[in-house]
Amino acid sequence: MTETMATLLIIQTGATEWQADQRLGGTGKLPLSDAGEADLCQHLGALADRTLDAILADDSQAAQQTATLVADRLGGKIRLIEDLRDVHMGLWEGMTEDEVRQRYPKVHRQWRESPASVTPPEGEDFAAAFGRVVRAVHAALRKQGTKRVAVVAAPMVAGLLRCWLTGCELDGLWKQVDASGPSAAYELNNGRPPQHS
Repeated sequence: MTETMATLLIIQTGATEWQADQRLGGTGKLPLSDAGEADLCQHLGALADRTLDAILADDSQAAQQTATLVADRLGGKIRLIEDLRDVHMGLWEGMTEDEVRQRYPKVHRQWRESPASVTPPEGEDFAAAFGRVVRAVHAALRKQGTKRVAVVAAPMVAGLLRCWLTGCELDGLWKQVDASGPSAAYELNNGRPPQHS
């Protein structure tokens, strides 16, 4: 079987007002803030030497706005995929992390130490979200058959994808979320990341 190399570019959605206030976004359908759009445009200017074949995004307003800006600057056809939506934060949605820490100190500590072991009340299990997102990207890459693909992702989804692409366990999710920049590129063989030891 012939190996096919592809580049997967993860681009975080531009910031919304909730992100500026450090609120847990979950599945909220908020538009980009003016500052978020300006920061995104500035970042995309630094990627001007790249071109894309396809852009994958969920159907939230912020993701669609981000994908449109990416397409305007880097090319690529936008494909909306519902399973790329953000992690559903249930009753925590709209709360700041400090509010979660104050109201649920033990659960918050466990969530930070082992995110896969905690499901926000009436929210989505992180392991299930990881599986959903990875399956969606893998299936899209197989179907697209293209070489240069960007995934527009909310910060938590970008962290889940980076866990997959770097081979880290979900316990390392926060390192991937907190340390990540607005974009990162990864090489894939046959639609899969390199094997990690």
